Amino acid sequence: MTTMFSTPVSVTNIEQLTPLIKAFTFERTDGLAFSPFSAGSHVVVSMGEGHDSHKNPYSLVGHSEDLKQYRIAIRHEANGRGGSTFMHEQIEVGSQLEIGSPYNLFPLHWLARKHLFIAGGVGITPFMAYIKDMKMMHKNFELHYAIRNKKNGAFVDELLRDNSGKIFIYSNEKHEPLDISRLLDKQPLGTHVYVCGPHQMVEDVLRLSEQLGWPQSAVHSEEFTAPDPGKSFTVKLARSDRKIHVSERESLLEALERSGLDIPYSCRGGACGFCKTEVISGTPEHRDYYLSDEEKSSNKCMMPCISRAKNDDLTLDL
Repeated sequence: MTTMFSTPVSVTNIEQLTPLIKAFTFERTDGLAFSPFSAGSHVVVSMGEGHDSHKNPYSLVGHSEDLKQYRIAIRHEANGRGGSTFMHEQIEVGSQLEIGSPYNLFPLHWLARKHLFIAGGVGITPFMAYIKDMKMMHKNFELHYAIRNKKNGAFVDELLRDNSGKIFIYSNEKHEPLDISRLLDKQPLGTHVYVCGPHQMVEDVLRLSEQLGWPQSAVHSEEFTAPDPGKSFTVKLARSDRKIHVSERESLLEALERSGLDIPYSCRGGACGFCKTEVISGTPEHRDYYLSDEEKSSNKCMMPCISRAKNDDLTLDL
């Protein structure tokens, strides 16, 4: 994959799911159908212009057979880098944006005997498409969904209405904690677990499943992490002998794109590996989830979508 294919879309509906989460429905401006996608897929939404532009990945919420429209849900992060604020405060019905082709880093594994879904907060979004496929294929599944309270739980009423006996809600307000260790420990052989939600929840599932002896091939996670701010730095491009300044609040990938470079990407959050770039000299500040510990310690490559430089002597093979 090189640059993600870009499709002009119009916003046809906006729904306030919770005080912090809005759902956005897109249709193609040319009236054609969207590309097919599998449950767990995401699209990258391009928004804003110039230094205020953002490209953020969001899971597709709708059913994979409804190709007239795509639907995503976005949590407003007031202290984020601006993408969610742009969508929540500036986008209205009729607004036009561009989105990339759907790509799936979080697919279902159909040979599993049981599918165990664990979600927290806006991490519920990929599971909405999962559950539709589960029901259509008559598969064995459970969803365990941790929320702050019902007011802040997106899709709770819909989930409870249509999936009796399969959905379990845990509310902090009602002091109903989700015991991940107990949940993982009681699953039958052949179960696959999928988790999407806050970083700590994802880390807990990965850590506890390992402790309980789950095979790594049966544990699946997704976490779209926006690049955190960091100190500014300058990167040198070896092939063109150019130097590019990266500001505190932009990622290295964004700075490269701003300078006209065409860098492959998919998740833009350090998980997919598409933007992997060779480092000629210097020390990256690795923040990704893709590279092995050995690869990170070698400092021979980095993920510019989320990682940064520890100093100004970073030179890339670009």
